[in-house]
Amino acid sequence: MRKGARHVGVGLGLLGALAWGACKGPEEAVLAALGSGCVLDSDCEGELVCVFQRCHQACETSVDCPRGERCVVGAPPTHVCLLEDETECVRNSDCPEVLICASDRKCRDECVADPDCLGDQVCAQQACALEAELVEGRLPEVEPDPEPSCAFDSECVFPKRCIDEVCRFECEVDADCPSQRCEDNRCDPLGPVAPTCVPAHQQGCACPTSGTGVQICADDGLGYGDCLGCGGMMGTAGACPPTGMMSDPSFVWGRALTFPAGLATTSAVMVHQSGDVVLAGTTTLPTDLGGQVVSPANGVDAFLARYGAGGSLQGVTTYDAGTGSVEVSALEVLPSGEVWLAGCYGGNGSTAPNLGGGPLAPPPGLFLMRQDASGNHLFSTGFTFFPQMSPSGCHAHDLTVGPGGQIAVGGGFYGTVNFGSGNISSPGTFISSSFVAAFDPTGVTNLFAREVGGGNNISKVTLAMATNGNVLVASQFLDTVDFGSGPKTAVDSYDAVIWGYDVTGTPLFDRSYDSADSNDLLFIGEPAFDGTSFRLVGAYAASDPPDFGGGVLPSGVGTNRFDLALDPAGNWVSDGTDAEMGATAIFLDGQGNEIIVGGLAQATTVGPCALPASSDHYIARRTPMGIVDWVRTFPSSLHLLWYAVGINGDIALVLRYPQASTGMTTTVDLGAGPLTGNYFIVKLHPTLP
Repeated sequence: MRKGARHVGVGLGLLGALAWGACKGPEEAVLAALGSGCVLDSDCEGELVCVFQRCHQACETSVDCPRGERCVVGAPPTHVCLLEDETECVRNSDCPEVLICASDRKCRDECVADPDCLGDQVCAQQACALEAELVEGRLPEVEPDPEPSCAFDSECVFPKRCIDEVCRFECEVDADCPSQRCEDNRCDPLGPVAPTCVPAHQQGCACPTSGTGVQICADDGLGYGDCLGCGGMMGTAGACPPTGMMSDPSFVWGRALTFPAGLATTSAVMVHQSGDVVLAGTTTLPTDLGGQVVSPANGVDAFLARYGAGGSLQGVTTYDAGTGSVEVSALEVLPSGEVWLAGCYGGNGSTAPNLGGGPLAPPPGLFLMRQDASGNHLFSTGFTFFPQMSPSGCHAHDLTVGPGGQIAVGGGFYGTVNFGSGNISSPGTFISSSFVAAFDPTGVTNLFAREVGGGNNISKVTLAMATNGNVLVASQFLDTVDFGSGPKTAVDSYDAVIWGYDVTGTPLFDRSYDSADSNDLLFIGEPAFDGTSFRLVGAYAASDPPDFGGGVLPSGVGTNRFDLALDPAGNWVSDGTDAEMGATAIFLDGQGNEIIVGGLAQATTVGPCALPASSDHYIARRTPMGIVDWVRTFPSSLHLLWYAVGINGDIALVLRYPQASTGMTTTVDLGAGPLTGNYFIVKLHPTLP
């Protein structure tokens, strides 16, 4: 029965249920109200909820369904027990919206992998099922009942007609038929009524002449489309990303920057939810930042440039290094538009710089600074590293601001430093180590500071912060290191490691992951926190796959990339791998999508695009269903340096011409005409290919 016919009108269904309930007990009244039409939860009896425009019983797993029904995802976050007349199907349209008709002719949640299903179910043939429903790991294949035989049209249910002694729909096009197959003006009753693929899912295919392309599953799930990416031209051979002079609908704006020869460089970029972009860097000579020339006052000065949502240069703030140097190497933009910055300053015999709040502590040191949305100074402080002999003893690797406003900064140092809660020291005066320090939302009060590493055994540290202020740290390490709960020894070469602190600096956990052979296992890029789990990406030798807790990752030849989800206590949630994508970083865009940054060493298919080896760098978007639906490449003549993703989906990135250190410039087209410079800042907003 079609769901449009079986749904009772809201008013009539509720009146009937209430009238019946006047004569029966409360539980019987609720049972009677199951399936009643509704618009809001308040239209339903008792604790019933309104999903699929009908009253259902809420559930978390199928155990919560008292009459043996299956619990389905429903309308997240509300999961519901399927009604009896919502269970059986022949075609997708027989099921409540968003559910599909699986191979066993049952209405089920659609999925790509187990995490798409409720906790008591697994993904089998793109449908969620209880383990007990599977036969040798698969859902059974059930053929639909044949259409009834007939001699006259009157024996068929309108609008079917008696065609070849079988009741069938008459049609002109495929869309007229529930089976989506119209042949000789007759609907094929046993056509592909069940989905054969997950909508928008992609698979490889052989191009007509040579090479490989990609096919995309149709929206109705009834088959894959043409083989795309074989000819390389937009509109003729599929959805390949524009490069060179081709039009790019995802391109918002781009600016060419001209840096002179010497130490001038960029160091970080962020994008605000308004669409504004903030760029940090250093310069020793006059530098054109895309409409404004910045001239340093002394030594190596730092700058912070702000670009509006449309690309106009809103303003530039410069920071006088005094007689030494100052570098902004980490920054974070708050929803208010305020900016937190961290970096290092100093030089042998140099004076302390003034970043707007007076001279900082004697150099060399690390600074924290906060500005308002217009670039005005709000707060700055410095921390001296002893002995005061060299600025190279300070490195600010990463800065993050948590949902509660707390700040965490991590980096490398040697000697001794006091961030406000007591001295921390490296093992020796000139033996480097790593640190993690956290501050309250004002930046004045140091919550904790920890030295970790015990020597030059930890590579760059990257940070993420959970809602409760706990700090996750990710890195790689050699030899033996104590991360807080006792010494850990790397098995061979670099091992990946994750550890955490609470808001007082108390160690929460540390987990290391190894490659049994002499291969590195690396985290690449910064962690991200989506409110539920931490996300990381990394790389491993395919001949030596690791196990993060969900089973050994796939083996093979060469290097594989992985993405990993951990709960706030560092426990495994999920992982995935892709030998082809070559991911080097992963971000969350606030819309539920992952933004993946990657590099290619050979011709590769990424999502709907067949990318040539000459496309050294790319950015791709992967939906919550695991589908790559947008890819953007960049000329191999440029190096992709910095990138950031806003919660509205905007992407900001900085590219560098390799000869920029000599002052040379180049002309490139990044999507809207030629630009000439040696650094380029670009903003994109992903569009469907």
